Amino acid sequence: MEPENNSEYLNKEYWERRYENEETYDWLLRYPQVKEDISPYITPEDKILVLGCGNSKFSEDLYLDGYRNITNIDISQIVIDKMQEKHQDKPEMRWLVMNMLNMTFNPEEFDVVIDKATMDVLQCDIEDVWDPSDEVKSRISQFYQNVYQVLKNQKHLLQISFDQPHFRRKFVDTSKWNLSEKTLDKGGLPYFLYTLQKKI
Repeated sequence: MEPENNSEYLNKEYWERRYENEETYDWLLRYPQVKEDISPYITPEDKILVLGCGNSKFSEDLYLDGYRNITNIDISQIVIDKMQEKHQDKPEMRWLVMNMLNMTFNPEEFDVVIDKATMDVLQCDIEDVWDPSDEVKSRISQFYQNVYQVLKNQKHLLQISFDQPHFRRKFVDTSKWNLSEKTLDKGGLPYFLYTLQKKI
């Protein structure tokens, strides 16, 4: 169910309608395709937060690969209810309705935060990629600040995105983050892994 206008991706109602009928969809890449790229930053003991989990198999595949302490959040009540029911045999995984721009976790609660195309949604109504509006910049600043607060010192935010490096860099506050970039050439369109380490 594709929106008539990209700005619909910002609306909770769009996602609720979409998830009523859609069973599974993975944006960009699936876990097996990025496993080797992200594994240096995750251990089985880590407390992991997955942002905008949707109905993706990503968290399920992480879990089956030995990463059990996973918290998944999404703005859609419908998809969280469905995923809770679907994965009730995986008790260590949590499924919470929560807005990534207003998270209510304790400070420094997580060792790893994973964002697969979720922050990209905050740019879906961008008109000029070279000169984003103040509204877009404010959303993204709020995103990074929320993640910064819930992430432990020197731990990592992993972002899998179609956003090219020269556009992504200008949103990252290098006084708070160490940023590294990697092109994920898995065939088809190029995607990117941005690894942001929280500075003390």
